[in-house]
Amino acid sequence: MPFELRPEHHGIYKRFWGHVTGSEFVAAVLQNHQRKDYGDATYSINDFSGVTSHELDTSGLLKAAAHSVGAWYSNPDVLVLVVSTDIDIRGLALRFGNLARYEVELFDTLDAARERLKHHQPQGKNTHSGWGRLD
Repeated sequence: MPFELRPEHHGIYKRFWGHVTGSEFVAAVLQNHQRKDYGDATYSINDFSGVTSHELDTSGLLKAAAHSVGAWYSNPDVLVLVVSTDIDIRGLALRFGNLARYEVELFDTLDAARERLKHHQPQGKNTHSGWGRLD
């Protein structure tokens, strides 16, 4: 699959390259959420700068967002940073954020995304662990 997940100190770096399908994107999202330290993450960089073509569409977006809603309840503090200049990927990323409840920010370069992280202050929304009261 044309992606890799690399854990970092307080987050995850996901790099995609070549031709990426919707099912590959969903697989990357699921692998990220299944990490034992996901509850402690404060960011997720999704680097699409190496993508040459893709089949990312609404169907894959909805599947990824559906899985992400549950993950949001376990950790709403994750800032999603998307690196891409592709207008379709950027649009899908913003829709993903709206559906999955995550804050999503767009960047043209990985350096710009990493610079943003230097100023990232988690909001501290993760006040429950596991299944707490949701009211």
